[in-house]
Amino acid sequence: MKKGFIIIILAMILFPASLWGLAWFFSATNLANEFCQGQFSLFHEYNRCREPHLGLLVSAVAAFISFLLLGWGTKSIRKSNQR
Repeated sequence: MKKGFIIIILAMILFPASLWGLAWFFSATNLANEFCQGQFSLFHEYNRCREPHLGLLVSAVAAFISFLLLGWGTKSIRKSNQR
């Protein structure tokens, strides 16, 4: 049961990282909109034009891992309570 709570706490710590990535996406999009003329890509030649997609990628990966950890922690708690 202790293991499950630790995993859930890790998921709750990681979830704000996904919100930070989302905020980074909106901020980078706003800052680079004029410079890149709305053309954002992970493979753009300028670093400023890559940042919005990097922020979105960080956000998606952190949210996905957070939800996986949350499910894993919940499953661990249910398994330990059935014993």
